[in-house]
Amino acid sequence: NGYSNDIFAPGENVTRAQFAKMMCSLFGIKEAALPVPFEDVEQGRWYTGYIAALYDAGYIKGTSESTFGTEDDISRQGAFTIME
Repeated sequence: NGYSNDIFAPGENVTRAQFAKMMCSLFGIKEAALPVPFEDVEQGRWYTGYIAALYDAGYIKGTSESTFGTEDDISRQGAFTIME
């Protein structure tokens, strides 16, 4: 999936929130309506359920105990180290 039906944007940077959605899509993990300990993961946003599902399953960590870094670009190294 791209940004819209008309735009794929393969040269754009990927945020940590977008990466969470990609991981859920890749592994067939469904969104979850669960709380997460990250202050920057707002309830009701498009990414909330993806981050919650991955966090609950133990697949991801935040950039700190209280933040996930939803809008931070993710590097290749970050993509590999976001998951423990």
